[in-house]
Amino acid sequence: LNLRANNRFIFTVYAETYEGINRANIVLEAVDNGKNNLTAAEKKAVIAEAKFIRGFFHFLAAQMWKTAPLVTETAKTLQQTYKNSDPTALLQASLDDFKAAAIDLPASWDDANTGRATKWTARAYEGKVNVWMQKWNDAVVAFEDVEKNGGYELLADYGDVFASAKENSKESVFEVQFG
Repeated sequence: LNLRANNRFIFTVYAETYEGINRANIVLEAVDNGKNNLTAAEKKAVIAEAKFIRGFFHFLAAQMWKTAPLVTETAKTLQQTYKNSDPTALLQASLDDFKAAAIDLPASWDDANTGRATKWTARAYEGKVNVWMQKWNDAVVAFEDVEKNGGYELLADYGDVFASAKENSKESVFEVQFG
């Protein structure tokens, strides 16, 4: 089980994780640059989604590599490198992004926007990060909020969770959409 850095599958996951983080950082830096016509409400929504995405990828990096770099701004050069982070800092940054995202993300989306993160997706991920940080009470609070207020419930048949006809069901808090 010794995974080498030159393993193409590991390299691809790492590269795509940090590409996602960089794209979120680009959005966060560009939203207030004066070069767009977004309203204040639209800016809040864009910032919330970008923070969710950055938190999602930082959390993935923490789960997979534990001490992966914490990157909160765009790379300024192609050769820019980052030091590995403290595992707690990486998880805390993810938690901070999820908490910020939950404030301004909508509680739900219409059918045309299926798969986009909601307030409840961010709250669920807050719970997950808190579990990784062993903050049990905080995890319970976040999960109970999602359970009581998010409108989710378990499907009657466990097998339906894996059925393509039941994708994005009432049990799904977050599903990545593939074409």
